[in-house]
Parts: sequence; C-alpha cells; structure tokens
Amino acid sequence: MLIAFLVVSMIMRPYSIEKIEFNWSYYEKVYQDTFDFVCRFNLRGGNVKHIKWTFSLLLISILLVSMSVPLMNPTTSNIAISNPSVIKQVPTTALSYESHSYISIDGDDEFLAMAAFEEWEGDGSSGDPFVIEGYEIVDEEFLIEITNTRYNFIIQDCNLTYALAAIHLRNATSGVIQNCLIVDTYYGIVLANVTGIDVIGCHITVHPTEGTNGVYLEFSDHCSISNCIIQGQPGTDAGIYGEYCEEITLYNNTVFEFDNHGIFFGGCYDMDIIENTLYWNEGGGIGPVCGIYIVESLLLFIAQNNITENMDNGITIEETNNVTIFENHISHNWIHGVYLEDSDYCLIQNNFIEDNGEGITSGPGCGVCTYYSDYCQIIGNEFWSNILTGITLSNSDFCNIANNYLNHSWDHGMQIYQSHNVTIEENEIYNSYGLSSGGPECGIRVQESNYTSLLHNILGHNSENGITVYMSDFGEMIGNTIFDSEYDGLFVEESSGWDISYNVIYDNYGSGIVLDGLTYDNYVYYNDIGWCGEYLAVDTWGYNYWNISGVGNWYSDYNGTGTYSIFGIAEAVDYYPSMSLYCGVTTPSEYEVGTTGNTMTWNSSALNPGRYELLIDGVSQGNVTWDGGHIAADVDGLPVGEYNVTLIVYHISGHWLMNQSTLTVVDTMAPAWTVTPQDQTLDYGESLSYQLQASDPSGIASWAVNDTASFAISASGLLTNATFLSPGVYYVEITVTDIYSHSVSVTIKITVNEPAPPIDTTTLMLAIGGGGAILVIVLVVIMYKKKSS
Repeated sequence: MLIAFLVVSMIMRPYSIEKIEFNWSYYEKVYQDTFDFVCRFNLRGGNVKHIKWTFSLLLISILLVSMSVPLMNPTTSNIAISNPSVIKQVPTTALSYESHSYISIDGDDEFLAMAAFEEWEGDGSSGDPFVIEGYEIVDEEFLIEITNTRYNFIIQDCNLTYALAAIHLRNATSGVIQNCLIVDTYYGIVLANVTGIDVIGCHITVHPTEGTNGVYLEFSDHCSISNCIIQGQPGTDAGIYGEYCEEITLYNNTVFEFDNHGIFFGGCYDMDIIENTLYWNEGGGIGPVCGIYIVESLLLFIAQNNITENMDNGITIEETNNVTIFENHISHNWIHGVYLEDSDYCLIQNNFIEDNGEGITSGPGCGVCTYYSDYCQIIGNEFWSNILTGITLSNSDFCNIANNYLNHSWDHGMQIYQSHNVTIEENEIYNSYGLSSGGPECGIRVQESNYTSLLHNILGHNSENGITVYMSDFGEMIGNTIFDSEYDGLFVEESSGWDISYNVIYDNYGSGIVLDGLTYDNYVYYNDIGWCGEYLAVDTWGYNYWNISGVGNWYSDYNGTGTYSIFGIAEAVDYYPSMSLYCGVTTPSEYEVGTTGNTMTWNSSALNPGRYELLIDGVSQGNVTWDGGHIAADVDGLPVGEYNVTLIVYHISGHWLMNQSTLTVVDTMAPAWTVTPQDQTLDYGESLSYQLQASDPSGIASWAVNDTASFAISASGLLTNATFLSPGVYYVEITVTDIYSHSVSVTIKITVNEPAPPIDTTTLMLAIGGGGAILVIVLVVIMYKKKSS
C-alpha cells in the first residue's frame, strides 16, 4: 500500500525520479511514531478494529503533505534592507524547515510529554536543554507558546510567519531563542514574566500594516537580545519594547524603520544597551520619536551605539536616574542628539554628536539638552554642526560640563538657562554661527543662572560674543581664553557678584570686556585684554572694581604710565594697570672676538608670553620659549664686525613688538701661544725643525725671526736653520702677528754642541795588545787547573 501511495504522489508532482530525494529513515520514524499514536488513541477509546484503517488514512495524509512542499531545500525569505552601509548584516543559511502546526506548552508536565512525543533533544536540564528547531509554522495566534515552565530549552532555526506573536513565552526561565526568521507578525517575540531568556541572531520583520513590536518584554529579568536585525513598518511602535524589567542586555542589534522608537523601556532597572545600530525610526509617533527612549527607570549603561536619522531625538532619558551614555555616535537626529528630562546623576561621556536638529520646527535643537536634570556630567564629548546649540542646560542644577570640543554650532556652543551651581571647565568652543534671532549668540550664554563657574575654557571665532552673562549673579569666570569674537569677548548685563580674573581676551571685533546696564559689584582683575575693537574695556553702569589688592588688568594699549580709564559713562578707572606686551630697549653692545658669555639684555615683559626671536643682520637665530620676563640673548661666536641686532617678542595671541640695536665685535688682543716656545739643543751638524704654535680669533697673518741669516720660519710657524750652524749659542726672537697687526714675540735659546774629539790609533793598538796578553795568561791558568784535577 505504501508503494501505491508513493506512485500517486509522484503523479501529483511532475518531478523526475532523479529530483526526488526521500529520507527513508525520516519516513520510518514518522511511520512508527504515527502508528504508536494511533494505537494509544484507539485503545483509549476501545475502538481496536479501526486501528489499521485510521493509521492508513494518517499515513496517506502525511505522504500527500510531504509531497506538496518543495523537496529541495527552500531559502529563507529575502527581507529588503535599505542602507546596507549602516546595517550590521547577519548572513542567512538556507535551511530545510519541517512544516509544523503551532506549538503550545503549558506547564512542566506538558513540556515533558511534548518533548517525548516530538522526540526533541535534551532532558530540560541546564546542561542539556530541550531543543525545538527547524520548524516552519504559519498563520496562528501564537506560533510557539511556552508558559509556566522551569525547564531549560532552545528554540532555533525556525521560520515563523504571520501571527499575533511568533514566539510567546510567559512565566518561563532559562531559554534561548536563536537564528529564527520571523516575518509579518504583530509581535515578533513576546517575553512576559520570564527570567534568563536570551534572544540571539534572529531576523524579525513586523507586519506591514498591523505590526507593533519586534520584541516585547514585560516583568522580565536577566534577559538579553543580541545580534538581531529588527525591521519595522509604517504604523509600528518600537523595535524592542520593555516594561518593568530588570537586568536587561541589548547588544549588537540593528533596529530600524519603526514609527515610534528603535528601543523603548519604561519602569526598568539595570539595563545595558551596547553596540546597537538604530536608524530611520521616524514615523509620526506620539511624543518624541527616538532611537532609544527610556522612561521612569534606574541605572542604565548606553554605550557604543550608532544612532542616526531618527525623527526627534537620538536618545531620550525621562525620569530616569543614574544613566551612563558612553562612546556613542549620535548624528542627524531631527531635534536633539541626547535629551534628559527629570533625570539626575547622569553621565554623558566621550560621545561623538553631530548634525542634530535639522528637522526642528520650534525650540532649540541640541547635541545634548537637559531639562530639570540635576547633578549631570557632560564630559569629553565631541560636538559638530548641531542645530541650534551644542549643549543646553535648562533648569538643571549642580551639573559639570568639562573637556568637551564643540565646533560649528548654529546658535550657541553652550546655553545655560535657569540652571544654578553649574561648572563649565576646560572646554573648547569654536565657530558658533549665531543664526538664531533674539539675543546675542555666543560660544557660551549664561542666562538667569546663579553661581556659575566658567573655568579655563577656550572660545574662538564665535558669533556674536565669546561669553554672554545675562541676569546671573555670584559666578566666577577665571582663566578663560576668548578671541576673534565678531562682537565682544565678554558681555555681562544685569549681573552682579562675579569674579572675572586671569582671562586672556584678544582680537575681538568689539570690545574685550563689556559690563553693561545694571551690572555692578563685580571684580575685574588680572585679565589680559588686548588688540580688540575701539575699546578694550567698557563699563556703562559703574560700581564695579577693575583692580583688587594692588593688582589691575593688562592692556595692549596701555603706555606704561598712570592709571587706565575704562570707557563708559561710569568713568571707571583701573588704578593698577600693566602692559600686555612690552619690548624693552637695549644699548649698543661690544665684545672682544673669541670671548664667551656675551649677551644682550632687554627688560621686556608679558603676562601671557609666547616666544622671542633674535635676528642678526636679518638672519633669525631661532625661536626661544619665553617666560615673560627680561631677556638675555646669547650673541657669542661672531667674527669681528658691526651687526644690526633685532629682538621680536610675541604675545600668546601672536601679536608682537620689536627693538633694534647694534652689536660690535672687536679684536684688540695679540695672538696667544698655544704651546709656550721652548729652548732647543742640537748636535753638531743636526738640522733644526721646530714647530711653534699660536692662535688668534681673527687669524694669524705672519711669522718672523730676527736672525734671518741663520734661521727661517714658515707661514705656519715651522722654525728651521737657514744655513749650517756652527757650534755655539744662538738667541732667536720669534714674532707672530694677527690680521689686525697685533703681535707677540718670544726669544728662545738654540744651542749647537761641539763636535766629538779625534781617536789616537797607536794608543788604541797598545791597549788592544795588552788586553790580548792578559787574556792568554788567563786561559793557560784555567787549562793547568783542569789538567791537575
């Protein structure tokens, strides 16, 4: 009968026999499992006579269904993914799915029975979980539903299509969902009241018209979602949505094209959101549409995510404390890059935040914006081209903004509004365009914010002012550098009680410092103000103090005498002014050629020095770091002559002053003996060759001797005899002269010894003969003694 059914099946599908690949072991397993199931069913009903007939019908159904699906391995559905350069692509492997009806398991007993019936691998323990894999399930309310169990399990490599929820887990623990393809579902995966569930490497696309969330979690703890691609459709809610969860990890997922948010969590505790890519979540959702939206939660770590082109904000944190936002790339979001509201003790650090605010219709768009969020820290971030402001604090107290780099903000680099006790330190802010209307646009604007500290910031090329302070009291502005503002370096209005000191303010097109209306009781001292517009300092109200304890300010246009008048109807005076840059004069100098330790000294000064440069006859001798005090420049090593010496001193701003003087190098000294000349002694007939050594910085011109008949000396000082020297003593005076006719002489004694006396040959022979006789006698005596013995 089985052969007949196979023939019928082949007739129904016009495949050649070569194309049909039967897995006989699979059919044998199905045959046996089905037979056992039918027997149990009919035996329980007491209907034994129908066993064979029922089994035959079931087997026919199995064969017909199996032949109605493709016999070759199908490929997974191709989901259209836009912008592949942004997406983390997850490769798919063609799988052979087994068509299966929906799976519903409620309770441990049912899980155990189902596992036995389906012959799933594993025993449900932590070391050997049940494995549900390779199924294709279509068109049910829940395609795989597991509830009320504590067994361990894995759901993997399943193709789940069109359902209310592809996978629904409730009151379950210790499960893994991995590498599943989920298409056209209202909810891709629902995790409710679960613990220890990990979703890994799934590809989820929600229904194009009725889809809601890719993954939905509620009351779930110790769960993770990683390496998934989750795609939304118009009208969908959030890619990953969670409520009232604890210890959740979202890692390396790509979530895009949802109408509300890429990721939303509310009422949660202790979450890590790391290395995800979130983009094109830009529908018409209610409230801010964000890459990440967290509300009423506590303790989050959001790090190394790529969040771009979301409708409203890249990241929104609302009523959530203790959030760390670290090393994310946040760009091209329509309003803010990061928005905090009613969220305290948050840290925003080392993020790259650019081009946010392009889609705003009202209100500021910012790289980072806080609203009623206290004790926040914004540290070490880089901001580029945010519209309108790089950083805005609104009603946020006790915040710290430090070590950030901000460039090309369209309005302000930073705006501090109704935020008290804020510290802004060691930031760099450049090129704030000032394109908004209403009020001066600045590198930093402080408005209605008391006890603000502006410390050691650098602000350059900003429009309109470098720093504006408005209706803000009791602050400090210390050690800032402000330059090249289109209006004023520092503008203060309706503010009092500020300490403004140790700032360097230069090259601003307006004034350096302006204290405008209703600004009083401010202390302005130890500032270096230079090279600005018509006036370096302006005070229009009065009752401000432009010096303290004998120290005033440094001005580039101060002439060095008397007090310094501050422009304005207040007629304020700095009683202890100084010059921003002074290059003292020096008198002409002279030194002896060849000597060392020669310097030229200028009594120059600068509060904020740059360097100095020395030029001799227009040739630079190099740049030297300058400490701002008097200068003693080394001028050693020059040959005799007169030189034009120029000193140029530079302010830290690049401005400079110069002084010219003359230097004369002279040669008034005679040559010196390098080796002191010594007396010489010669044997009779021996030639003289004696090298004398002398030196002179200007050079040796000549050598001479007084006795030219007997001696000669070369141009290099080699003394020789000019003729045969007879025995005796010669006194020779040697003179060496430099090129300026300065000479030195020395007299040495040259002694020529007498020749040796002649030898008498007769006497020599007698001496030799006597000696020979003695030698013979000695030999005879020796021989006699040997013979006697």
